[in-house]
Amino acid sequence: MNTKVLKFGGTSVSDGDAVRRVAAIVAKDETPRKLVVVSAQSGVTTTLLRAIAEPAALDAAVERWCNLARELGLCADVVDSFAEELRRDLQRKLPREQKADLITSYGERVSAVIVSGYLRQVGLKAVAADGRDIIVTDDNFGNARYDTTATTGRAEEILLTLLAAGEIPVVTGFIGADTRGRTTTLGRGGSDLTATLLAACLGADVVEIWTDADGVMSADPRAVREAKLIARLSYDEAVELSNFGARVLFNKSLPPAIRAGLPVHVRNTFNPSSPGTVIAADKAPANYAVTTKSNVRVATVATPEMVGAVGFLARLFGIFESFDLSVDVVSVSEASVSVTFNNFDDEREADLLSALRGLGDADVKRNRSIVAVISRYLDEEQAIFPKIFGALAEHGVDVEMISYGNREINLTLIVDGARERETLQFIHKLFEDNFRR
Repeated sequence: MNTKVLKFGGTSVSDGDAVRRVAAIVAKDETPRKLVVVSAQSGVTTTLLRAIAEPAALDAAVERWCNLARELGLCADVVDSFAEELRRDLQRKLPREQKADLITSYGERVSAVIVSGYLRQVGLKAVAADGRDIIVTDDNFGNARYDTTATTGRAEEILLTLLAAGEIPVVTGFIGADTRGRTTTLGRGGSDLTATLLAACLGADVVEIWTDADGVMSADPRAVREAKLIARLSYDEAVELSNFGARVLFNKSLPPAIRAGLPVHVRNTFNPSSPGTVIAADKAPANYAVTTKSNVRVATVATPEMVGAVGFLARLFGIFESFDLSVDVVSVSEASVSVTFNNFDDEREADLLSALRGLGDADVKRNRSIVAVISRYLDEEQAIFPKIFGALAEHGVDVEMISYGNREINLTLIVDGARERETLQFIHKLFEDNFRR
């Protein structure tokens, strides 16, 4: 193994003890060439966003940075420099989304400087690298799309030079810059994407995503105490899990790894002896996971004109595209179609409904939840389906929409949000009992 990318999330750099754990992991790793990607300290991005409207909130972020530097025995001067620059940027007159990207970028930029400084203090050759110099994106502020070709050129020019010199680059996650040099972000959770993208650009052998969980679990352990660690997942399974609520991986981080055939290893900064979860191209053993996505809305459009009509769905999805909405689940009958979406501003719902009613009768239901069962066992043991729906009936859970993906590994159910946790628990137990046999 020649090159490895290690990404550390917000909880992994949240305080001095956490950063010391990071340094121990990096120091112990014997890979000849290592690149580290870091997130902002947990909670800092939210604080920075609040500071745009409430400048006094900035003091809380600066205090976090100063405390971290002091805990690690580092000079706080670098924090003072960032704080002064940040206060000036808060005064700038910029479009809302552009300003949000610029201000939130400070979280990762400070993390990279502090972590690289501490790595040097413990004897490692490390240097901070600004992702804005490397990752080239479009100008879709808040959710920018990267340019693989341009980013590869920058990564080879900057990062390969550092690696060849024996340095450990500590790169800011989450942020890039458009072709005009304006700061952009890759979406919340985008540090995972930074790691997989740079690994693919550099031809790395593996990406390690270090977080505060032992790996990918069969369910959220906060809701299901019996949740188990999944040792190995295929790319397909990991994509489905990340799309439908699993919080260990950012869903957009997987495509660069898939295209490059790059293994992704999810590990726990606070329990490095855990084997974690490996996500790779080969078919994984049959296992199961049940995940949920909350606060989902269901939009339904019904019209007789849909029957046999050409282009109806294209017009429907065009409306959702115009509102910058991603659709998760689709259910189509002869004269109606229902779709799910979330992360939507209540104030814009009336405008969305008005647009949908241009196609037919339309309504939007709130407070729904997606419960997704991800397993190759669905394809291999069709007898599991009567058991699932029998359990739903036994518990009195009404299913409003059903989708069974054509890859035959994902059964998706839409239920009332008030029944989400209960449904997750009894379906997980059903699979646990079947696998135990």
